[in-house]
Amino acid sequence: PFLLLGIVALLGAVKTREARLMLIWLAIAPLASSITKDAPHTNRMFAIFPALPIAVAYGAHWLITKLSRYKKILPLTIALVIVVYIAFVVQYLEQYYVHFPRNETQYWGTSYKKLSDLLAQPALANKQVIISHPQYSPYIFLLFYSGYDPSAYQREAVRYPPTDDAFVHVQSFGRFEFGDIAWDKNIESGTLVVDIPEHIPQALPPGFVRVKDITLPNGTTQFVLLRKD
Repeated sequence: PFLLLGIVALLGAVKTREARLMLIWLAIAPLASSITKDAPHTNRMFAIFPALPIAVAYGAHWLITKLSRYKKILPLTIALVIVVYIAFVVQYLEQYYVHFPRNETQYWGTSYKKLSDLLAQPALANKQVIISHPQYSPYIFLLFYSGYDPSAYQREAVRYPPTDDAFVHVQSFGRFEFGDIAWDKNIESGTLVVDIPEHIPQALPPGFVRVKDITLPNGTTQFVLLRKD
């Protein structure tokens, strides 16, 4: 509410230099995010972050100024705002520290660390590995979590042609290959295959054995590791 009040108050004071600066700031800050891929994009909205609390504070100041003549209403309004603010802070802390780590870890590489540790085990360390969805850049996580030698990676990396959006995905390096899994094609015996559950046939093709499910903290399976015998 205070953000909306702040914008209305700024529009009412548009003749002042400060109000015009704030309104221009709020208007142009979203442009970078709006014209790029994956909009809305939080990181590309960094420019607007300082403007929002300033507008909120301006709206709160405007309301307090308007209510200052009402000696009984003003304290009640301030008390109500404090209570609502505390409630929102508590809700934020619960979402961030309780729900977020359980439900959003699939976007932060947690499962890739588990996968990297699993593939580094002695029984699997020398096996060829095929991993699906190169467009998700799984190679970045594997390089990081395995401590792969950067100079070796630079020598070995094979890349796909640039996409229409000018992204260049990695096709392979070392024992790792990244691409769509062709379940009906001949895959060499002993090869490890990593795919997401919904893309794995319910009836596994002959010779494939389910080795391990890589799960998230909320119990959802993000990756499945299989072996071709």
